Amino acid sequence: MPFFIRISGLLAAGLVLGRLKYSFRKRAVKILVDFSYYFLVPFLFFLVLVSQPFHFSRIAKPVFLSWAVISSGILLAVPFSKLFRMPFRETVLPLSFMNSAYLNFPFQSYLLGEGSLFHALLFNMGVTLFIYSVGVILLEKNKRLNFHRLPVIHALLLALVWRSVPLPLYGFMTALGKILQTYFVPLMLVLVGIQLSALSLSSLREGLAGSLCRMCGGFIFSFAILYFMPGEPLMKNSLLLSSSMPSAVHTYILAEKFQANSPFASSCILAGTVLSLAVFPLVFPCFS
Repeated sequence: MPFFIRISGLLAAGLVLGRLKYSFRKRAVKILVDFSYYFLVPFLFFLVLVSQPFHFSRIAKPVFLSWAVISSGILLAVPFSKLFRMPFRETVLPLSFMNSAYLNFPFQSYLLGEGSLFHALLFNMGVTLFIYSVGVILLEKNKRLNFHRLPVIHALLLALVWRSVPLPLYGFMTALGKILQTYFVPLMLVLVGIQLSALSLSSLREGLAGSLCRMCGGFIFSFAILYFMPGEPLMKNSLLLSSSMPSAVHTYILAEKFQANSPFASSCILAGTVLSLAVFPLVFPCFS
């Protein structure tokens, strides 16, 4: 599968770049992380909100499930932190937030078909909103809500105004979104690869344990909800797959920005990506 070969290549490129001079590497990573946090993610989130026709009845189930699964991961991070003697703020994001877009969408298409992407898109909206609001607060050492440090919330408010006026979605905005998705989103995996170049074997073991908690916990918790939730099998399979995805690249971006053990986030992303490639084709679809 070309996409998964591409993922491996991007991680490998990061491993090679990780051998560059430390001061240059650190400066480049900071620039890309700030660019992603303050512009890339908010802009792409804004585009989704203003370009898609949404109805509350269709949004409710995916968004509710995403928030429920994330909340279960936050609770799971408490005993995990004690077991591995790591601060809660360093483990909570990789164990709670799944890769609901960049890795999830290709898996959805390959394992479930193109029809599953709509449900996955709605699920991703809930994840993005949660991680760049509550997730940021969990990383803030003073646990205060600093509104100016929540650019995705700014994007949400702007999108609500944009749709209520309503204003048109200009062509240059769509074109810019495609460029960012094509060229800049993959760079986040290169950043993960750069961080992986400095990891020790013990860090990889912790990352594997974190990935198992993230993926197995998400699968079990969401399956228990979806089993009793009314809905078509395609929707259930799509939401179950989304809930079971490995740690999001966003967890690395936020861990790097807020100095919350980005090596652990990187190791979770690597271990989870490898596990998903090996296991998901054997497991999904589950509901028939």
